[in-house]
Amino acid sequence: TIDEVIEISKDVGKRVIPYIDWAHTFARQNANINYGEIIDRLSKELSMSHINSHFEGLAERKGKFVDVHRSIKYNTPPFEPLAKEILKRDISITLICESPELENDALIMKKILENDGYRLE
Repeated sequence: TIDEVIEISKDVGKRVIPYIDWAHTFARQNANINYGEIIDRLSKELSMSHINSHFEGLAERKGKFVDVHRSIKYNTPPFEPLAKEILKRDISITLICESPELENDALIMKKILENDGYRLE
């Protein structure tokens, strides 16, 4: 959980750089995620100026999300709200696509970011 990431990071200090798995955070929070709140907590509680993370879709079985990666086109979790929070806060982020449809989903993520105003350098 994000609480655990923050707690461990505080315990070990600067020797560890937190890494956020957005989809698994979504699953652990019962298919609910507030990207802005997470970004704000990382910034405030850990003084993070850069976020290392990855993103993928997750499969659902029997009403729960499971550790089976799938395309982001299924919107589980939704990527666009994360893109909007990244742009709104103008944060520095490494965002790796870990989808089984890697190339296609990376391009979808890029297009969403660009449609929201982000320009890749």
